[in-house]
Amino acid sequence: MSNGFELHVLTQIYDFVNERSNFSKKSELDQILDYFATLNKGSDSDFKFVSPYKIYGDFGEHEFINIRQAPNFKDKNRFLSWLNIQFNHQQEIL
Repeated sequence: MSNGFELHVLTQIYDFVNERSNFSKKSELDQILDYFATLNKGSDSDFKFVSPYKIYGDFGEHEFINIRQAPNFKDKNRFLSWLNIQFNHQQEIL
């Protein structure tokens, strides 16, 4: 996969942001935004959230992600499975 968002990369980033101090105290939306800000391949100025559901950034082949159907961020397996489908158009792996 040329976009660099294989499941193991998505998982590493999830684990990385989840270990940040006070991360668990943030709202679910802020947790998702932190995750995508870290996933963004571009500069900070490339990243923006357009309420209520779109996150724009440099995500390889995707210029935005619609988070309307995103599962609960704290449900790691479901969230990463959903994200893997978004980026790689693969079947869900639960």
